[in-house]
Amino acid sequence: MSERIAYHPGFYSAAELEFREDADRLEFAKEYNLSKEPLRMDMLIILKNDDAPLKNDVGKIFRRHNIIEYKSPKESLNIDNYYKALAYASLYKSSGKKVNEIDANEVTVSLFKDSYPRKLISNLKQNGAVIEQTFKGIYYVTGNILFPTQIVVMSQLEDENHAAFRILSDHATERDVRAFLKGIDMNATQGKMENTRSVLTVSAMANAPLYKLLRSEDNMKSIIDEMIEESLERRDKQASERTKRESVAMLIKNGKLSLSDIAECIGLPIDTVKEISASMAK
Repeated sequence: MSERIAYHPGFYSAAELEFREDADRLEFAKEYNLSKEPLRMDMLIILKNDDAPLKNDVGKIFRRHNIIEYKSPKESLNIDNYYKALAYASLYKSSGKKVNEIDANEVTVSLFKDSYPRKLISNLKQNGAVIEQTFKGIYYVTGNILFPTQIVVMSQLEDENHAAFRILSDHATERDVRAFLKGIDMNATQGKMENTRSVLTVSAMANAPLYKLLRSEDNMKSIIDEMIEESLERRDKQASERTKRESVAMLIKNGKLSLSDIAECIGLPIDTVKEISASMAK
């Protein structure tokens, strides 16, 4: 079974890093609750008290209330996700304490995916929407829509200014990772450093061979050791554990060794071997 990587926390941190030039004007709410029931959108970004456009081109579309839907490399971004995001935006618009407290003209929707969602774009066009690439990797959706909407293809974003988003992929490029590492300010605030570590942890878990290659270089080793060595070690330990469990399952199927002999041979506790055997019997 492939390892599950928690991309979403990394995305939240990448978003805060991407909009750092306007951080004092923005309020970030992760997994914003839309009701008392467990109904949550991925992220809400509120633009505070002025109407000047953001410096980051991903945020040029932003108004007062900005609903964010993110899909990891292992998740699909499809037409149903699009309508779900619109539903979240509609629920959020209607959540004011008085009628029309949240103006629909002040709500936007942004859909993020590392790769181009070809089928979604095709479905939107079939439904009469107009798709225009306004900036590199940023597609505005216009036509018969409820709220200003954009689709952000993170792998297509301008590479010089969007390394935080671009390395949130299971096929990150050496160039992007180098650019992100080079841009790290080791004297940054604690909050920014935590976001940096979060993004790098996710990226390293998804691209361990690339990070190991970079770590072999003296000028990169100290940065990677400082930021993510623990994540790489955890990845190796998990991979080793998986291999051992797979070997146990194979030996149990073979039937020639007792469970205690298998435990001694593979180097796992007997209780773990018994647990694997019990799960295979179900």
